[in-house]
Amino acid sequence: MEAVRRQMVECDFSPEFLQKLQGFYQTLPLPPSCISLRNRLCVLPWSDVLLVSVLKGQNVTGIRPGKGKKEPLTESAAVVLLRAETLQRLNRYRELTRYLKVVHSGNTELLQAVRDLIPLFLMKAGDFSSALSSFFYPPPGVCCPVCRLTPRLFTLYLRIITTATAPSATAAIATQPLSPDTPWEEVKGAVVPRQVEVVKFGLRVLKSNMAVYKDSQSWAYFLHVLNSPAGPPDTAFLTEARNVTMEILLNQGSLGHLIQIPRTFLMVYPDQALLLLVTCVCLS
Repeated sequence: MEAVRRQMVECDFSPEFLQKLQGFYQTLPLPPSCISLRNRLCVLPWSDVLLVSVLKGQNVTGIRPGKGKKEPLTESAAVVLLRAETLQRLNRYRELTRYLKVVHSGNTELLQAVRDLIPLFLMKAGDFSSALSSFFYPPPGVCCPVCRLTPRLFTLYLRIITTATAPSATAAIATQPLSPDTPWEEVKGAVVPRQVEVVKFGLRVLKSNMAVYKDSQSWAYFLHVLNSPAGPPDTAFLTEARNVTMEILLNQGSLGHLIQIPRTFLMVYPDQALLLLVTCVCLS
């Protein structure tokens, strides 16, 4: 994390400043020992053809088209953080997620910490469905974001998807704590997922992440958002629901796979049935 802090300090420079400095260095005949310094200043103007095509979704690979050697979209970690902050302030969350999915950087640790916020950016764009899926589908060769999800972030995401509101502050890296004084605002165009989708997401996270699974506050908040004000169901339903619940638990499949919940399980008292299911998982 010390490397992360050093990169955060470097972010006091604006992309425009870094671009001018890079151009200055490129005009000088530098000794080999200084070439790495020049390369660390890699930054593209906002008007760059490759960057624009990535932001607009016209280029999903991040590779500059053309003959010869394929040139990937590459920038320093400091510039990645600055672009992320700028795009957030402009509410251009979809463009930000496209950029983060393909950009390369020498500081892979910091880049991954920013990429882990892709679910948050998709949520703030109002696309809850893609956001929930993005937790489980990583870029090639790396662990998916759910593996690094903290209990704090798990409850944060549950609050977002069940209230269609989100923190108004910009986020730099997934490990950065959110101030308790941060105001929350409505996510425009967002539709709260059905409760069954919230349960599937929550159980899938709990199956995939031991830190969240062992955290009592995560379970408490999960049960809290599922609590229904409806009256208690009848005894016949409870008996049948208990049997179906045990069958679901015995057929959960391997780590991280989708949770299969029979439609009949939700026909009579859907909210109570889902609460019963999560409670049984919690106690198992």
